[in-house]
Amino acid sequence: MARILVVDSNSIFDFNKFYVFDKYNEKEIYTKLTNFLLSKIKSGEIIIIDKVYENELKYLNGVYLFSWDDVPGNDSKRLLKFLKENLKIKWMENAKIEKSNDSKVITITKESNSLIFKLNKKESKANLEINGGESHEYILKEKDGKLNIYNGVNIKKLKEVIKPFVVNTLFLFPKVQDLIKNNFREEIVRLYNYSEGEIEQILRKYENKHADLYLIAYCKYLKQERIGINPILITEETFRDDKKLIEKIPAICRKEKIEFRKVPYALFEIYKDELKFKLEVESK
Repeated sequence: MARILVVDSNSIFDFNKFYVFDKYNEKEIYTKLTNFLLSKIKSGEIIIIDKVYENELKYLNGVYLFSWDDVPGNDSKRLLKFLKENLKIKWMENAKIEKSNDSKVITITKESNSLIFKLNKKESKANLEINGGESHEYILKEKDGKLNIYNGVNIKKLKEVIKPFVVNTLFLFPKVQDLIKNNFREEIVRLYNYSEGEIEQILRKYENKHADLYLIAYCKYLKQERIGINPILITEETFRDDKKLIEKIPAICRKEKIEFRKVPYALFEIYKDELKFKLEVESK
């Protein structure tokens, strides 16, 4: 039976984090896993629905490295550690960090060694140039009023690649309404004393914005309409009661007999033969 993974938002965010034990090759691992994810999306083996793409995927940034505003400053040690451990630059200890008067360039020097970070707000990136010709590109994103630098695939480019393969779920609206009706929690209304207006506002978000019920509805559609397809919903949600008005994904999946798993299962069970990795002990 053919297997299709329907992936929720948090699982996309967490797809790379389970390999961070290899701190010396974090960027390479992030890039390879992202490319692997893209290949599965293109082949139709991993499904990204429109609600995940439109409302959630925009928050995916990559691996946080440092705040541009806090170097020199609170993030200086963090930056030097990254350069030493990930890029194997050995002269980072006691290196001098300076920022230009216009705050567009960060220079790190020690004796005859130097490297330069250049800010490019227009293209939402920062470029690293190391003396000797080596260069790297990082993601620039503003968050909470600060300019942050991330290591990974630019989400804008990633969304452009994914867009042609996003599944439209508008046809599932009636099914989502059925799921709301069948999983509505009257006890939560009584607990918080919700008014009719508040209930309507919350349910409208489930109908038009939240991806949860559309993920489940799409899995039901695959089971019922696509013979020979075994959908697996990949979610990081747990059974812990968050006191929400609608039951959580695992509870509904169990009721609807939809298989659901977490990201590690996908990485280390489903794709264990395709995702090979090795641990190497660095010689002293």
